[in-house]
Amino acid sequence: MNAPRALRQVIGARVKHVREQAGGRQEDIARVARSFGLAWPREKVDELERGKKAISVEELVLLPFVLSHALDRTVSTADLFDADDQITLSAQTDIPARDVLAELCGTKPAGAFIHLTHLPSFDAVEVIARAFARPLRRLEALGLGGMSSRDLLAIERSSGEPEARAARQVGEGSIVFTAICYHLWGRSLSAERDARAAASLPDAASASTVRAKRGRVTRELVAEIRAFITRAEQS
Repeated sequence: MNAPRALRQVIGARVKHVREQAGGRQEDIARVARSFGLAWPREKVDELERGKKAISVEELVLLPFVLSHALDRTVSTADLFDADDQITLSAQTDIPARDVLAELCGTKPAGAFIHLTHLPSFDAVEVIARAFARPLRRLEALGLGGMSSRDLLAIERSSGEPEARAARQVGEGSIVFTAICYHLWGRSLSAERDARAAASLPDAASASTVRAKRGRVTRELVAEIRAFITRAEQS
């Protein structure tokens, strides 16, 4: 069993492992993190991987989404906890990483945290709600209230780099942007783009023709989103 380490060291090591396994770069993670509203230059990602950066609850909630988009693969919270690690929570208490994960997910095994029963329970839903409070307020201002934090989590999993780039163009966060896409079309921007482009392209279209068509459709979709935001803000 590995020697006990601080939570930030365990998370940082797992981030580095997942990134290197996927062949990603620290620059990619930093860029996508900024699209999620995290002020992370590449140096901040390097500090994270070396266990030098403290991690807030909000960052821990967002980190799997950032990594999924940056590395083009699904990364879950479970991927950030190595089962063989012991995490130091205090000078007197070391806890297996799997038990920390179980506590965060609300599936704590019997007997876990026997020395920590005096602590308040961790409400993951409440933490997620706080992390998504700003996007929810913005959606309400646009007339799209009624979405829950769970709705946004599900919607955000379907977005990727095309959504992040387009979101920056219109000046919205990627979460709000993707929620607008689902309101308008019932799917992400990239899914709507591909569907519209395919509907007007011949089966034997060249790769360059497909790229050009997708580019034109993307600009049309971004214009539709801009128009929606303008109408919503004027109403």
